[in-house]
Amino acid sequence: MIDQELASIIRFILGAIPEAAPHYFDTPKDFAVPAVYFPAPTFTSGGDTFLTYAFDYTWNIEVFHRTTEDAISLARLAAAAIMANRRLIPLVDEAGAPTGKGLRLHDPRVGKSGMLAASLTLGWASRRPYKAEDTQKMMTYILNINDPDRRPPAAAEGQE
Repeated sequence: MIDQELASIIRFILGAIPEAAPHYFDTPKDFAVPAVYFPAPTFTSGGDTFLTYAFDYTWNIEVFHRTTEDAISLARLAAAAIMANRRLIPLVDEAGAPTGKGLRLHDPRVGKSGMLAASLTLGWASRRPYKAEDTQKMMTYILNINDPDRRPPAAAEGQE
């Protein structure tokens, strides 16, 4: 199963370069060009806010064509589409329908990665909530500490 963010990025890139055949996770020995190879991305994790943690993804997507220059041109088309959309990838649900939400990427990078291949490098921070715990919420908050009826028991007895 592919993560929602990954599926959304794949859909966006294949929309930008529809002539490229997609390959996922393992490159077949006899694939036709042009092609886009989507290996598993790498990521680091870390705390983000009090309520969330983040995975910082880096995804090196390989684009293949008959010449290295053509591969770079295809990768550039995908990068240009990402930039033209303000680096916002529309998220899709399990059926492929838009959710109305988006994923903001960092600036994409394109470079030569080998013979007849170009690398499209994408990065983004995926923020996710910590596991929520059921807790009792504060019901009353008293700010007036000068009112003797509102002081904590130790303070009301003259122990300040």
